[in-house]
Formats: sequence, structure tokens, C-alpha cells
Amino acid sequence: MRILLTDARSLLSTRLIELLNRRQGTAVRVAGREHPDVSPETEYLTGELSDQRIAAEAVRDVDAVVHLLPLRLADAFEGGKISEPDAMDLVMRGTRNLIVESVRASVPRVIVGSSLALFDRHPPHWDVTEMWRPRPASTTRELLPWVTELSVRELIRLGPIEAICLRFGHVVDEEEIDGEPFDPRWVHVDDAVHAIDRALAVDLSQAIDAGKPEWHVFHIMAPGPNSKIRYGLKTGIEERSTSGSPPFNYAPSRSLEQHPGVLPADPPVKDTRPWQEILAPVNPIWTRPIRKVVLFGAGGPMGAFAAQAMMDSYHVRLADIAPLDWESLDPARSAHCPMPALNIEQPHEFVQVDVQDPEQVRAACEGMDAIVNCSVLRDDEVKSFRINAVGALNMARAAVEFGIRRIVQTSPLLHLVNGHGSHLWDYQVPVEAASRPYASLYFLTKYLGNEILRVFAEHHGLEVAVMLYWEMTNPELPSVKPPFMVSWPDSGRALRRALEVPELPNPFEEFNVSVDMPHGKFDHSKIRRVLGWEPLDNLDHFWQT
Repeated sequence: MRILLTDARSLLSTRLIELLNRRQGTAVRVAGREHPDVSPETEYLTGELSDQRIAAEAVRDVDAVVHLLPLRLADAFEGGKISEPDAMDLVMRGTRNLIVESVRASVPRVIVGSSLALFDRHPPHWDVTEMWRPRPASTTRELLPWVTELSVRELIRLGPIEAICLRFGHVVDEEEIDGEPFDPRWVHVDDAVHAIDRALAVDLSQAIDAGKPEWHVFHIMAPGPNSKIRYGLKTGIEERSTSGSPPFNYAPSRSLEQHPGVLPADPPVKDTRPWQEILAPVNPIWTRPIRKVVLFGAGGPMGAFAAQAMMDSYHVRLADIAPLDWESLDPARSAHCPMPALNIEQPHEFVQVDVQDPEQVRAACEGMDAIVNCSVLRDDEVKSFRINAVGALNMARAAVEFGIRRIVQTSPLLHLVNGHGSHLWDYQVPVEAASRPYASLYFLTKYLGNEILRVFAEHHGLEVAVMLYWEMTNPELPSVKPPFMVSWPDSGRALRRALEVPELPNPFEEFNVSVDMPHGKFDHSKIRRVLGWEPLDNLDHFWQT
């Protein structure tokens, strides 16, 4: 059996390699930029998984993948060894390449290392199980494993591959905890290695959540009644999906509370507040009048129509990576996208900004009351993640710093790609239906950007309106006939309406931006009900002859 590890530097990885190298008939391969001197028995492949060629070579002839890189990068970020944009980019691109190439190579199983820090806000007396929804905070330590989970869960829809997600407590050994007060989030490294060993061996074909895609989650904690999350809880239909039950049978043996070097901790105080209050936004940002708006991606067609719609009502700071030159946009699109004539005069302004750079984004957001994000890059294997996902993260960080509550995000409709679990033959698909980006570079990167904004919205009380588009068109030139479209001018007017509405019902809301149509494929009612938006351009002649 050949096993690929995506990390060899963490405590967990080194102990796992030691175990596997002692096992007859098991070969270990490690992929990474740097390799410690661990063992001559280990095969090392030098390079980052963000390089698709390295990912393809890494999974060649392997029987299982153990993906622990996100956890190691969280430690590296906190140790000042990598920046947040670089860590997020490496995890997202590397995970996509890893899973896509694993599917191509017919690797049967991928084990994903994640973190129980995703439940840090949940009090210890709550009976949290694997079926609970994670509620990550906006810290890099929690975002890294969360975007990894989201990516893997979608990418395994590509083919017959099984993914086992292990959410670990804080992995420690005796040296780290000696002289420290007991922390109920600890799990001993030997128990964490035992969990990975179980994940390599377990037969989950009869598990109650088996099927396609084969996604399983197990919580890995220390034994004992005072662990923050108990690993053996059974609460109903999901019993066979819990780590301490068959078939997984996780059986930790290191009770750290009684370890000789551990100091007693203060007894926990039971939080009796309503759960809604406990999980409410932390230090929420309050509403203020929206007078000044920064518009990222102003140089594209949608940015131009957004600017046209907003400049009569707001002070607009137009931001793009290059000076505005709307007249020279792709001539092939000019007939179907007649650009508006705009003059950027006071109080409006233009700033040159690369959304990949957090400092440039921060400077562009300073003094603004709202953010509108029209920036996008569709098909660049490197920069699409940086612009579509990390760019959204940079904007969210700036919003929190400057007290900007309203963010309007543009996104493709994420219900279009066909594959297992798609909405191909569904009707009246609501905007809240589960996104299905699959492996599409454009869709996946925008999906991750949206989900990062969701985390910030729920944690900080932002108001994020995600405006979902499919086809934008010139009303004078009927051509395409999808069941979801809007004129270019109405695409910009919808963004303005997302600024005008006094408040949103929830911190994170999504809206289908389309004229109403008789096809019955998608439900377009929410944007009218919540935002009070109606398109001005009628497109009935597009679907009639």
C-alpha cells in the first residue's frame, strides 16, 4: 500500500510517518516544498500542490491520500512564516489540484485533516456531533480547514472517490502540555494518529451516510467526560457516522486531564443564554448611511453599468487593476454589450488597485460606507483563486477594520454545472439551493469567495448581498435563450438596489438577478420580495418567435 502525505513537518505528520514506516508492505510518499530529515524509507517529492504537475506526480500509483497541509499552514501562519493570502491561495489551489488529479488517477480514498476549532463558539455542554453545521470564526486558523472541507466535498462529485474528513482537536504531546492548565480541546498525537490509521483501514460501504459523493466526517478528541466535544455521542439517525461507533470505532486511550504534568483548570461555567445569543455576531458592525461606495472591478462591463447606475446617488470610488478604458473592451462583445458613456468627475474618483494585495484593498476601502465587488478572473489557474477568493477575503478584512457593514458581491449562478447531485432536471430551483461548483475554476473560486464572505457576515454582523448572474444581454439583439438572464443596464441597477435597501433579513443573502420568465427552471422571486427590484428591460422577445 502506497500512501501520499501532503505534509511531513507537523507533529501529527511526523508521528504518522513513523507508524507507517514500521508497517510491512506500506510505502510513504510526501509531497511538499521542504522536507525534514525524517526517514530514509520515505519517498519525497519536492514541489507545491499548487503546481498541477506536482499534484499529478504525487498521486501516481498511490492507494490513499492523507491531506494534512491545511493544518500545517495554519500553524505556519500563526508562526509568521507565511502570509494569509499565500496560505489561503496554497490551500485552495493545492486542494483543487490534489482532488482533481486523485480522481483522474483513480485514487480510492482521500483523508482530509480539518479542525474542531470550527466549533469553538459552542459551549462544552452542547452535544455537538458530526452532523452539526460548523460555524467558523473569521480567523485564518479556522478559514484554512473550512475552505478545504468545502472544496473537497464538492470536488469528489467528479468521480468514484471516497473522502473521510477528520476534524481534530488541538493535537498535542506530553512536552507541549507539561505545566499547562488542562484544555478540553486537546487530543494526544497518538490518538490522532490512531484516527488516521482507522480512516485508512475502515470499510464504510455500509455506513448510513454512504453513497455518492462518499463524504464522511468524524470528530477526533481525547477521551473523558470533560473533553469539549465528546467523540461517542449518539443522537439519532447519524449514529453510524460518529467516530466512536461502528464501523469507524475510534478508541482514544490518552486521557490528558489526568496527565501528571497537567495543571487543573478552572471549572467550566455553564452558559445558559439562548443558543441564538451564544452564536450571535461577535462585536457586530452597525448600520450607517451609505454615501460613499468603493466599486472593485470597475473596468469590466458589469462594473461600467454598476457605475452608471450608482453615480447619480453615491460618491463612487472606482477601483480596478488597470486604468479605465471601457471603449477598448473586447470588440466581439461590443454589439451585445453596448458600453455606457461615463465621465469620472468629482466627487467620483478612480484608484488603481490589485485586489490580490490586502494593503491596496485596505487603502481603497478606507473612508467608504459600502463595498461592491465586480472583480473577476475566470480561467487563470493561478490568479483566479487570488482574485475571486482571496480578493473577497481582503475586502472582508477591510470591511471589518473600517466598520463597513454592506458588501455587494457578484457571482455566477452556481446551479449550472452538470454532475452528480446537480440541479439539471430540477424546477423552481430556489436561490438558497446548495451551490454546485464542481471543478469549474471560475465557479469554484467564486463559490469559495462567497463562502468566505458568509463566514465574515455571520461572525461580524455584516450585511452581504450576493448577486447571482447567468446571462447579460443587449435587449435590442435577441440571441441567447437561457432561462435566466437580464439586460446589461439592469445588471447594474440591481447592484444599486442592493445598496439602497435599508437592511437585509439575514447577514448573508443571495439573490437571482433575472427577468421573470415562464420556463419555471429557477425561482426569481426573492430579489423582488426582499430588495423590491424590478428590471426595466423586458426580454420576452428572447424566448418567443
